[in-house]
Amino acid sequence: MNYSKKEIILSVALCLLPILLGLYWWEELPDMIPTHFDLNNQPNGWSSKPFAVFGLPAFMAAVDALCIFALRSDPKHKRQSVVLQRVMLWFIPALSCGLMLITLLVALGYEIDLTFYLSLFVGLTFMVIGNYLPKCRQNYTMGIRLPWTLNDEDNWNYTHRIGGFSWTVGGALVILFALLGLAGLILAVLLISTAIPMVASYLYYRRKKGAN
Repeated sequence: MNYSKKEIILSVALCLLPILLGLYWWEELPDMIPTHFDLNNQPNGWSSKPFAVFGLPAFMAAVDALCIFALRSDPKHKRQSVVLQRVMLWFIPALSCGLMLITLLVALGYEIDLTFYLSLFVGLTFMVIGNYLPKCRQNYTMGIRLPWTLNDEDNWNYTHRIGGFSWTVGGALVILFALLGLAGLILAVLLISTAIPMVASYLYYRRKKGAN
């Protein structure tokens, strides 16, 4: 499928929506705004107010436009999962709005557990993508794109079946650990969930190569 012009414009515009919030709170916002936090929700990076309010949403909008361009330019874009295309269309706008809202609220003095909400968002995203990975057919921009998956459709299908299960379970564990306050385990879960299909794909490639 191809995104309509209205969908593309709306997707990019939503990335810029937080600018309106920044302008609304402009007088109350400090000159330096925390824009990076450690796992304990302590700020360890700051940006100027103009950059935080205007620059960050603009950066997210540029990334969104680039991703849409890449997906539309794929020679095999018709083989991409329709649902995953929808996820990609709205993922970055949702991330921009959510992160910018939290960033501005923290700058205004509100105590917000950034790690908790970000973990819920990432966990849910992993579960949604994992559910549809097995339905993603071979293409050049979407999915687990490794040399052996791009060169072998059987490997691609096998890898995405494994990846679908791994990402779905990993996403559920991320949400569970976030609710239990076990933030220290979340990164490990994400890394393992991502590594499992890659390792499985390579082992499949080696077995098939050895059989030949």
